[in-house]
Amino acid sequence: MQQREVWLPVDPHSAIRPLIHDRNGYTEIDGSSSNPITLAEQGNYQAIAALPTDPDALLKLITAERKSDKGNQSPQVVSEMVFHAIESILAESIVPPKVAAGLYRAAAKLPGMTVVPDVTDAAGRHGVGVAVVSDGVVYTGSIRDTMIFDKKTFSYLGSTSVIAKTGPSGTAGTFIGMTAVLSRSIVDQRPTVTLTTK
Repeated sequence: MQQREVWLPVDPHSAIRPLIHDRNGYTEIDGSSSNPITLAEQGNYQAIAALPTDPDALLKLITAERKSDKGNQSPQVVSEMVFHAIESILAESIVPPKVAAGLYRAAAKLPGMTVVPDVTDAAGRHGVGVAVVSDGVVYTGSIRDTMIFDKKTFSYLGSTSVIAKTGPSGTAGTFIGMTAVLSRSIVDQRPTVTLTTK
């Protein structure tokens, strides 16, 4: 188990770089890119707060991003990519409650998704899950990824990744990852720290 902290600028045009703190120390993320970036990649509050709250509108927007980003893909692969894009938005961004609820409902509408009535995150909290079995999209082999949401507010709690079928990744039922979001807040400034040198 390891802890990870992320600081993201509210303003997408800010000169302040995102900062990550994990077992390797403090590291800045280079947010510069010559290509348009997706919502999941930019992660800033202004862009996410401006998202629609209607699940169908969210699906249309994020699906369009995934298709343009990855080219022609099968419907199932696009569905899996949209699932993981939604998870990326929820996992390390501050998301307004109504947008978070819309993203939960959008994920549950994706083809091939399963709603799990009770699932536990890495902190031991119980929530409702939305799960997908991905075959080679994120990992090698067949993996069941589950996003976990609070049963009342639908705020994002964390995730689990479990081997779905015995194969290159290992034995079916083996956990390969669990996460839990412990706190989120908006602060006045990024902390002043010593960056890790590579």
